[in-house]
Formats: sequence, structure tokens, C-alpha cells
Amino acid sequence: MKILQATSLDNGARGDDYNWCIEGEIVTFGFICDRDRRDPENGCGCSRGFSGLASHHATTTALVRATTLSEDDVRLAVESSLSDGGWLRSLSLSPQEADRMVDETLDFMLDVAEYYDDGTVIGTSFDCTYVRRHSTTSV
Repeated sequence: MKILQATSLDNGARGDDYNWCIEGEIVTFGFICDRDRRDPENGCGCSRGFSGLASHHATTTALVRATTLSEDDVRLAVESSLSDGGWLRSLSLSPQEADRMVDETLDFMLDVAEYYDDGTVIGTSFDCTYVRRHSTTSV
């Protein structure tokens, strides 16, 4: 199974890059604020970032990496991150709604990771992802 990890590879190649994550931590797609939705060029930049599950910080680059983690392991990491960040509690979600939020977050992250080759560095802009650096590993 492939996951997305925070990486400094290719980060800084663009003037609007940022990286406050822990190198190698699992990342997913964060929530996008209204300011960025209204004016992405002058917003905070959250529409261009991935969210670190452990640090709760963000980066504009993610590395697609094959891992031995199970889907249950990654689901637990997503659920713990959303819970620790207050998202499941602050939205007053029922247990079923919270499970659905975790599942949707996990499914999207894993679908994106599966699409790219191991070792590819990707960027994101809203719901779109793109290659920033092609994989140097042969598949």
C-alpha cells in the first residue's frame, strides 16, 4: 500500500512553498479555509498544502511512498489526527458521521497515493494533485 509523506524534496523550488511538517510523517489533505476559497492567490495557502497527521502542520510537497503499514494502521492515524485536532468533536458529529469523515479522508488520501509511482513528489491545489518531481525508482 502507498501513502503520502511530508518531504523537503523539491520544497522551496517555488516562492510560495512552505514546510512545517515532520519529515516523513503521513500527510493527508487538509481543510481549506474560506479566505483561500475566496482568493487563493492572496489567501493563507492552505489550498496548496498537505496536513501532517502527527504534527498538525502543513507542507506543499508530499512524497508517495510504498509502505508495510496496513490500511487499519493508517486509518487509526487519520482518526487519531482528526480527533486530536478537535475536528470530530467540534463539528458535533455522531459516531457514524465521524466514521464517515475518517473513511472519506483515508479513501481520498489512499486513492491519490495509489495513482502515482512510489517515489513521486506531488503538490496539490484544492482538489487537484500534480507531479512536482517524477519518481527516480523504477517500477
